[in-house]
Amino acid sequence: MHDAPIDYVEKYYRMDCDRWDSFPSVSGFLWSFLKHVDGRIVLNAGCGPQYYDYMLKFAERPDRYVGLDVSSSTIRYLQQSRNRRFCAARRAAREGRTIFEFMRADIFDAAARLAGRFDCIVATGFIGTFHGPDLDRLSDVLRGALKPHGKLIKLTWHGPHRTPEQNREKLEYGYDSAEEHQPEVYLSQIADRGFDVLKHEIFECDPETYRWDVIQGCVLQRKE
Repeated sequence: MHDAPIDYVEKYYRMDCDRWDSFPSVSGFLWSFLKHVDGRIVLNAGCGPQYYDYMLKFAERPDRYVGLDVSSSTIRYLQQSRNRRFCAARRAAREGRTIFEFMRADIFDAAARLAGRFDCIVATGFIGTFHGPDLDRLSDVLRGALKPHGKLIKLTWHGPHRTPEQNREKLEYGYDSAEEHQPEVYLSQIADRGFDVLKHEIFECDPETYRWDVIQGCVLQRKE
């Protein structure tokens, strides 16, 4: 996997912004799950450039909001971009008491630093890039990062419709995986690593326009 160039991160962010505006029913589904994010200390795992936009949808603003991403370009974009919409989101998010923290790291390498820190973890798309034993391992890291009874908010996209070039870029930069899971099976594998499922919904998209088949939204809670 290669680090995405900064212009790809910018393109990816602009594409998501366009989708939020063009598909309000999809956005409504996403925001309804982000409303479950609460707690004093929140981790955005695989945060991507949407880090600030997503926080504006949380039920409450945390005291500390940690964005973890393996991409140095993404962290640099979050700290330096002058995209007008991005700057507005960053400015709105920064109004208040929240302390923002960025970690450029592979989540497995960062497991010890994350352990037991968080009231809530939000992962949008990120979990969908892990499969098989790696998904078990990731689920263990996420559970270990949560405080007792902490929550995991999971949103994953399933059934992509992309051109070969789009697919190549996504895989090269680690924005997706070549493997696909049935959403229900995917959820069961995560839950089996020590989570209770508090909420689960499948949103069916129009593949002709949105270019994905379904989005899975889940609220999970760490078992004790």
